[in-house]
Amino acid sequence: MHIQAPFIEILNRPLDRLYGIDSHAQEVISWRNGLSRTICEELDRAEGYSNEFYYAIGAIMGKQPRLALYLPFSALCTAPDEFRDAYLDAWKQCWSYRDIRECFNQGDIYERTARRGEPERIVKAMHLLPWLVEYGYLDGRDVLTIVRFFMHQDALLCWSTLDALEVLEKRNLISRTHSFKVRELLSCIPPRMATPELVSNTPARQQWLHDRNNNYGVDDDFKLRNPEGPYLLNLEEDVQMFAPPEGQITLIGGSRLKGYGRPKSDYDIYHYDIQSGRIVELAPLCDDISNVAHLILCTAWMGQNEDDVVRAQHDAAINYISLDSETKERCLSRMEMDLLQFRLMHKGFPAAHRYDCALETKQYTSIDGASAFYDDRYRKLAAKIFVKYLWLP
Repeated sequence: MHIQAPFIEILNRPLDRLYGIDSHAQEVISWRNGLSRTICEELDRAEGYSNEFYYAIGAIMGKQPRLALYLPFSALCTAPDEFRDAYLDAWKQCWSYRDIRECFNQGDIYERTARRGEPERIVKAMHLLPWLVEYGYLDGRDVLTIVRFFMHQDALLCWSTLDALEVLEKRNLISRTHSFKVRELLSCIPPRMATPELVSNTPARQQWLHDRNNNYGVDDDFKLRNPEGPYLLNLEEDVQMFAPPEGQITLIGGSRLKGYGRPKSDYDIYHYDIQSGRIVELAPLCDDISNVAHLILCTAWMGQNEDDVVRAQHDAAINYISLDSETKERCLSRMEMDLLQFRLMHKGFPAAHRYDCALETKQYTSIDGASAFYDDRYRKLAAKIFVKYLWLP
């Protein structure tokens, strides 16, 4: 039985086994891999960051501004002036993203059949305002200018700014004059949309709440295992039981592959049909490749013959090279949820740090301060995963 690493890992290696990719794409891959190595090496060190580190971060943010959401606060605090300009450019591009609030919190999104109304959305970039003001990227006048400009055209951005304003006030990072003016302006915007109402407490939700309240059944010795890869190190011999039927490849994903599964947790298992090029369990969704990007690119592939597995994975993954911008954006969004948010942010990291996760921000409920999103240990880990794996050439 041959088990092939997720394609995102293969893409992060030397290109000796990547076929069907033109020379320009190979140059881009090599360039990106060099930047990611520089960033990851420095994030692993305790001391300050070099100019090369900030250059590499800036270069990737120029292509993928959402990296700005995950950078460690320690790196933002000590950044040189030229990087700060690049960061603010990327941060401003993140104003256009409308994320589901719970994606950056605990992942408590009610099942569609159990709720009335849609999940609340936010502009998450605005929740970083307290740190940008504290570190000197912005000041109270800038916050006021943002609100004045957007108050008549982007209520969601203004409401997210109001979330951050509570933290700015509690930490004395904004003057009373500026704070009063911001609140005065925001009093004129439309009311915030109602949060969804839970109308049916399903068995699945009851089980999730029970698991969360009991630290997902793990003890104080629980640790993350290779959460930034190599992911194959996290697989055990028991995966052999998932040998695929003839003509199919087994796709192995989930928290056990990613390094934060419980000892007795299940794998997420899907089957890729070689002839049709579809995931059997999700065949109706495969017409839009963005629906299954995380499964094609972020899972281990297992089959009887190495050549067949390598060829099938390559044939599926090559569809994600050189996409149009809209499809690429949807794919990256789904990969971000899979790699950085669901399970790692919501379950894995908090379970491994149950007593000290986001201690410094827990009291800031308006921005969901108890989320691992604000813990710099998580942010370092997320930044490394982002620059290594969350991209498509």
